[in-house]
Amino acid sequence: MTLIGDNTTTTTTTATSGGQGEEALREPLLLAAQSPTPGDDNNHVDDSKNIVFAAPNWCCCFRRSGVDNNRVFRINHNVGLNLLLCVLYGISDSLWSGTVLAAYLKTLGHNANAWVGNVEAANGMASLLSALPVGYLADTLGRSIVLKAGGILLIVTAALHSLLLVWIGTDAAKEHPHSEVALAAIMALWGIGGGIVSGPAQALFADSTPAGQRSVYYTYLFTAYSVSSCLGPFLAIILFQTLGDNWNLHDLRIILWVGMAMEGCNGILMMFFDDEKALEEDEVDAEGDAQVETITENSTENPPQDEEEEQPQPQQQPSEREEEEPPSSSSTNNNAHSKYQWMIPYIIFVHSLVFALGSGMTVKFFPLFFKDQVGMSPSQVQVVYVLVPLVLALCSGIGTKLASSGLCGKGWGRVPTALLFKMLGVSGLYSMVVFKETLDHQPFLLVPIYILRTALMNASYPLEESILMDYVPKQERARWKSLEAIAMFGWCGSAALGGWASDHAHGDYTYTFSITAMIQTLGILTWALLLPLVPIQEGNGANVNSSSVEDAQNTADNAETIQQSADPAEQGLQEPLLSQGPATVATTLNDR
Repeated sequence: MTLIGDNTTTTTTTATSGGQGEEALREPLLLAAQSPTPGDDNNHVDDSKNIVFAAPNWCCCFRRSGVDNNRVFRINHNVGLNLLLCVLYGISDSLWSGTVLAAYLKTLGHNANAWVGNVEAANGMASLLSALPVGYLADTLGRSIVLKAGGILLIVTAALHSLLLVWIGTDAAKEHPHSEVALAAIMALWGIGGGIVSGPAQALFADSTPAGQRSVYYTYLFTAYSVSSCLGPFLAIILFQTLGDNWNLHDLRIILWVGMAMEGCNGILMMFFDDEKALEEDEVDAEGDAQVETITENSTENPPQDEEEEQPQPQQQPSEREEEEPPSSSSTNNNAHSKYQWMIPYIIFVHSLVFALGSGMTVKFFPLFFKDQVGMSPSQVQVVYVLVPLVLALCSGIGTKLASSGLCGKGWGRVPTALLFKMLGVSGLYSMVVFKETLDHQPFLLVPIYILRTALMNASYPLEESILMDYVPKQERARWKSLEAIAMFGWCGSAALGGWASDHAHGDYTYTFSITAMIQTLGILTWALLLPLVPIQEGNGANVNSSSVEDAQNTADNAETIQQSADPAEQGLQEPLLSQGPATVATTLNDR
């Protein structure tokens, strides 16, 4: 049997007995392979596009019976760099651009929320204006060229921001007439750089992952970012405790400087992406083709046996088959819906834009809500943002599991799972508004509701990204990813309105929370439009490498026909995340 992962082809021979042989499945992200047998050309592995490293002898968690302990692991070059970039970017971004920046701007603006909203609006406007040009350049000149330019931009912006903090100083009572304009200009540069990280970088990530498994890969990407995002607030807690745990410009400026230094490291890392190491179109489908080929061979050699022996039936002519077996209603519905699947990326974009408009009014003000309205110290607020990414990563893994295999072995589907999570998340925000008088004085009740609400609202990101990339052609992915910058404009642009609304309500942030909840409810209704368009099973009907949705639907129908004729014992091969192989590997994957 041939299993193909990230640009890697490994041939293994598996002995089966009665259709119940053990299959040494490969985990899709870190593709492990046995050491090649001397003189056996079938075990040749092409590592030209991979990062290769070996597990040491003492690492017993990789040992498997009958396999050499020196395990070799391979990961696609761009996938590995994207994961590392997510870790570093998550730490630096969560350290300075959230709570610390919002508190710095409000203190510098003499406790006016408008400062926070206006500076964030400049960030979003820059993302909007640069989104389509960046995406077009990435699709024409190449992702890696744009990423290298973005890396230089991050380094220069970090240096300029550091110098600007020195020029502003630490006297909060002093008037700073030009500081707001200067900070808005710097944040505009950060907006362009962030758009490159979230656009071409993730488009190259999608180009380097196999179709049909992208929700798994995006779960890894999202988990890497989420978990690393808790390290930024944790580092901020250490710095705040060392400096005195106060909301003053001196302490906030030091933490901002540390964040700038880490942003420079992100810029350096962006220099090493390579378009040549992305998967080709035939390599993207290779893994699925190999699995279908294996299933076909197994079904031919070991046909399924029922309790009563089946007798061969004479082959029918096409005309007779059509008369005796009219098309099923489900097949008719699939064909009817397939012609509307071109709308999927547009629906996702509108949904993202609506959610961004609502979220932008409150996201940057949640730390200020805990600081001013609840009365929490800097370290206490940072503890909240240490816990949020951890719960977020947990909910993200649960969401992927429910979408793929559900609670009883039958997957719920990506769209229904994301819909459920969003409904629960918005319900949490409504509760913060309705029970305001009680929760504002009970932080031990308020904080868990906020953490769970935030985690549920964002946990479906891997599912959303996998749907988008499945229904967007490869040559247009960077442009669609760059359109997210427009949603970011809605996010940051509405922050200006949120700042004005908070000041108008005399610092009562729950007024803006209620507006956000209503807008997000509209976004949920928009997402529900995808229910009849996206198949429950990932990979069916996806328009990744075909010229039309009809071709993709025919491919999915053929794959389904082959799968139905396969040995039921081989059905476990289709689950890419939870291996049916040795217990040690399955345990490692389940402990994520």
